[in-house]
Amino acid sequence: MPIDGWSTKVGPGTLRIWRFGFDLDLAAGLGLEKGARVHALTSGSVDPRPNAITLQGADLSFSASYEPYFDAFLNLSLSIDAEGDSVLGLEEAWLRSARFAAGLLQVKAGRFFTPFGLFNRLHLHDWTWQTQPVIASRVLGPDGHSGVGLDLNVKLPLPWHCVLTAGLQDPRGATQYSFLASQDSFEARPIGGRAWREVAVQGMDKLVYLARLSNRIPIGKAASLGLGGSALFGPSAAGDGARTTIVGADLSLRIEHKRIGLVALCAEYMHRILVIPEDPALALAADRLEDFGIYAQGIWFPIQRLGLGLRYEWATGRGQSVGEYPSRELDPYRGDRSRISPLIVFYVVRLARLKLQYNHDRAAFLPGKGEAHSFFLSASWSFGLGGPEHFGKDEDE
Repeated sequence: MPIDGWSTKVGPGTLRIWRFGFDLDLAAGLGLEKGARVHALTSGSVDPRPNAITLQGADLSFSASYEPYFDAFLNLSLSIDAEGDSVLGLEEAWLRSARFAAGLLQVKAGRFFTPFGLFNRLHLHDWTWQTQPVIASRVLGPDGHSGVGLDLNVKLPLPWHCVLTAGLQDPRGATQYSFLASQDSFEARPIGGRAWREVAVQGMDKLVYLARLSNRIPIGKAASLGLGGSALFGPSAAGDGARTTIVGADLSLRIEHKRIGLVALCAEYMHRILVIPEDPALALAADRLEDFGIYAQGIWFPIQRLGLGLRYEWATGRGQSVGEYPSRELDPYRGDRSRISPLIVFYVVRLARLKLQYNHDRAAFLPGKGEAHSFFLSASWSFGLGGPEHFGKDEDE
């Protein structure tokens, strides 16, 4: 729990501010290849760009509690896009109840990062690597998956930490990329080259539904193992009646021992299925597109301030892309991809760190040998009232 920032007694409870802080992330990139599609290699909206200096994010966060009743969290993010324009967004703003029903239930409402898998719930300044995993940007979108909604968190009475989460969200907006999205966000990166269709949100079947089961199992005194599974279901902007299903599985292992230091390993698999029904009015045949892949990463801190990491990524799919793409393999957002990324992290002080990352990409849509080499150097700084950690994280992170 972060350091107390400020508290006072208000009525039957205590109003407590945990954090009012800022997080700044800057990066410089160097890409050794050039070409019309090289930009698609770093396809997350806040990924550092090759041959450029990038303001990945300047975040303002606020977390507070009215004990013992509820918690509140707010996160605003400012970034600079590829055209040099400022982009200000509300990433999260929610209320979360204290646990009730013998401490087993908890409700959260507002706008929040969808608790799907491991990576999607992280803010930029919580990322270990500088780039969004390829499969996450394809399946959950370049801005990650978030929205306005409600979720119910159930702590199951088992010998280990086990949490079941069920929720629903509005399917519209840029951060609902695989669902109804927005016209601009979908047309910028059409899934399989399909055209955006306006779909009315009428009825409960037009919402996005989430289910997640996460487990954290202690292994002795120095290690813990995490196992999780997630699923999202909802309508798609590919047409009225089109449906998207996203499933995922994740594994994490954390070891902290005075002899070896800290070791953190994790892997996550994601799989999106888009089913498009036949549309005789537009002379469109039924279709089914699948996109799936995995990332696996590990980082070792032999000493407290220095970390050495390695990440591997792979993504592919089934079903043909159309429109401007002659095939799925040449679609920069669905073609076969792999990436290896070594990483060095150095904490200058507790609240400031430097990261040096190298990406070796292989992709069918790249010119020449289908390879690309990139280097990224970033600097991050957290400061403000209270501790540096986010109070807004879910319990199973």
